[in-house]
Amino acid sequence: MDRSNAAATAIGATDQYGLTSWWWRVVALISTAALLLTSLVTVTPAEAQTDPGLDIAEVCPPVEPESDVSFGDTGVHGAAIDCFAQFGIVNGLDDGTFGTRDPLLRDQMASIIRRFLETALGEAVPDADVTFGDVAPDSVHADAIGALAAVGIVQGVDESTFDPIGTVTRQQMASFIVRTLDYLDDGDVNGSFPPAGEPSFTDVVEGSTHADDIDALAALGVALGLGDGLFGPLEPVLRGQVVTFFARAAVVLLGEDNWAPGAGAD
Repeated sequence: MDRSNAAATAIGATDQYGLTSWWWRVVALISTAALLLTSLVTVTPAEAQTDPGLDIAEVCPPVEPESDVSFGDTGVHGAAIDCFAQFGIVNGLDDGTFGTRDPLLRDQMASIIRRFLETALGEAVPDADVTFGDVAPDSVHADAIGALAAVGIVQGVDESTFDPIGTVTRQQMASFIVRTLDYLDDGDVNGSFPPAGEPSFTDVVEGSTHADDIDALAALGVALGLGDGLFGPLEPVLRGQVVTFFARAAVVLLGEDNWAPGAGAD
């Protein structure tokens, strides 16, 4: 083979499909790069928060061997979910799973917070009339929404609308938790607790509605973020994540002598 033929083979020769050898090399390089990237992406941002943070074992009872409250889809949030299921704070879905990776809805959040309060206080939270026009009186979450709105823990998207089936974002969840901790401090949502924190995440705009609450939870170790300095404030919060957040909040309450599980909700 002369030099001209050798060059044609190395650079411009075609196979039976009419493709040149250099094109196959490009395809091989792209495929290899794609495989490498796939191997590096092991978790989604929504599941990056796996560090247990505060030791939730301090507030959780041991799981009884005969307990039927365990679910098969809990993943890294399993300890917190099993704990709160035993307390009666959270429930699973009709199919026997917990729906760990499902977004949490606003009406569901209200019921979780009410049961969390009742567990912490050891007594029932009084009912109150629902003032939002989009919350059906016969909804299973109506009493919780009314009770929490009356004390200022939950708020509507406007004066007459609660948006019960809207998803809760991570920044909204932070404000829900801060108001819950505040209420348990002295029976009022008045800013008495928790203390302010320093800016902790690069994607949280300081001065925005939920920024102070996110910073406060980060300072307490309740909010760990998604890694790389990110919190994901606008991302929907998942059901499993919510339970882990509240479990860490319970550890904070225990340190403040404000966690006294008792009668809870019926």
